[in-house]
Amino acid sequence: MSIGGILLVGMTVMSLLASCRSNTFGKGDSLMDNDILIPTVEESSDFAPQSFDYALAEQNGLISGDGALSEGYLSLQARYKAAFYAYLDNAADISQYDGALSGGAYAFPAVPPDEQGVYQKYGSYGNKYIFLRNNFHIERLDTADLETLRGSEDLSGLVGRTYKDVISVRYEDGDGDFTAIYDHGAMSGITQAPNNALVIGIAYSWEFDYSGKLVSLDGEKAKEKIAHELKQKMESEISALLGIPVTVFVYS
Repeated sequence: MSIGGILLVGMTVMSLLASCRSNTFGKGDSLMDNDILIPTVEESSDFAPQSFDYALAEQNGLISGDGALSEGYLSLQARYKAAFYAYLDNAADISQYDGALSGGAYAFPAVPPDEQGVYQKYGSYGNKYIFLRNNFHIERLDTADLETLRGSEDLSGLVGRTYKDVISVRYEDGDGDFTAIYDHGAMSGITQAPNNALVIGIAYSWEFDYSGKLVSLDGEKAKEKIAHELKQKMESEISALLGIPVTVFVYS
């Protein structure tokens, strides 16, 4: 990346961090955490897959008394995640894909805030439909990088150097390549991706009339086709730009 590109990412990161609003604040972390949306400890129990290294997190003082990821962990994770989104948007302009669902022939109702899952709620960064679906394993950062994450306003260099390791799904050191299961439920079905993939979600609601009836089954089928074409386009284009596998899940 050129010096100009690095500066642009740094400016984008600072702008993004300053534009959000927080719902919690981890003690001892940078005051900039006041500007980032952070899930609660209770909400973090919905993270999946559960590939966090709790022993390593505990070594870094990032585990709560009951053995869960602490508020401090979630605060640092949210800072890293926001910085990564800015890095990704600069590299691949992913917000353009969100706009592709807003301006077409069909209405794609956004998922209401009170129905959004933890990943869309805390990983959409102003997008209506697109959000980050990876877990961010910040316990894998070394001591110096954790200190940078706590105190620096420019995280672009840190993110660019470490994100491939931070987003990967691993259960033990030395895990090779495998397919990771992200969701497994009656409604969501099974969603899976390479364990080293960047994973992005697209979520929208079906369109119902005032009486609660589906407006058009044919319309929903057409929208599903558009969403899956966008999925394939994103996977191909973003993977070519980043040089890593990219998987997009469509939730509707």
